[in-house]
Amino acid sequence: MIRTNRAIFLILVFLSTVVSNANSQNKFYLKLGGNITNLRHEDITNNRGLSFGLGYEFNPIRSLNTFIALEILYATRNGTLFNKTWPVSFYDYSEVIIGDINIDIRVLEIPIKFGYFFSINKKTKLKMFMGPSITRRLVNKTKHKYKGKILLDQGEEYKFDYFHYDADPTNFPASLSFLSYKTGLDFNLGTGLKISFIDLEFRYSYSLIETKNIIGLNLFGHFDSYILHLNIDL
Repeated sequence: MIRTNRAIFLILVFLSTVVSNANSQNKFYLKLGGNITNLRHEDITNNRGLSFGLGYEFNPIRSLNTFIALEILYATRNGTLFNKTWPVSFYDYSEVIIGDINIDIRVLEIPIKFGYFFSINKKTKLKMFMGPSITRRLVNKTKHKYKGKILLDQGEEYKFDYFHYDADPTNFPASLSFLSYKTGLDFNLGTGLKISFIDLEFRYSYSLIETKNIIGLNLFGHFDSYILHLNIDL
C-alpha cells in the first residue's frame, strides 16, 4: 500500500516537473472515450464503461519522432455475470442462492506511454505506443441481484460458482478483506491517428495483478480492457 501510494506520488511529481519545463513542442490534451472490459476466464456481458481525463505529452528527442505521455484518467469497469450461484452464508451450505452479479468499479488510472509517430503529412501522424499504467480503486458499487434459491437435502452436495469469505477478519488475511480491489498494474499497447489537433486513439490494457474479492465472494479475475479515446489538444 505504502509503496503504491509512493509510486503515484512520484508520478505526479514527474508530471509537475515536465509541465514546469514545457515548451512549444509539448502539449496538454483532453481525453474523452469509453472502454469494453473483460473479466478474464469469466463470461461477462454489459461491459461498456466510460474513460476520460487529461494528458501531457512531450518529445524528448524531437528528431527521432519519439514521445512520452503521462495521463490521469477516471474510468468505470462494468459488467454483469448472469445466473451465478453461492451458499446462503459462509457457514450455511444448505441453500443455493441464484443471482446476477453487477460489477461497477470506478478507478483512477495513470498510464505512462512511450511511443513513436510516423508523419504522413504536415497535419497527419500515425503513432504507436506502449507502457504501464497504475489503477487505484475509488468506488466499488458492485451488487448482486437476487433471483431465487434452491433448498438442498441434508448431505446433498452442490457445485457452487462462488463461496463467501469469512466475515470475521481474524480468520483470513487482510489482503482478502471485503471489497479489497484497490490497486492494480496493467500493461498497454496502442495506436492512434492524429489529424491537426484531434487524435483518435485505441489502446489494449492487459491486467498484471488479479482483482480479488470483488463482492465478498471468491470472485477473482483480471480486468482486461479495450479503450477508445478522442484526444483534443488544449
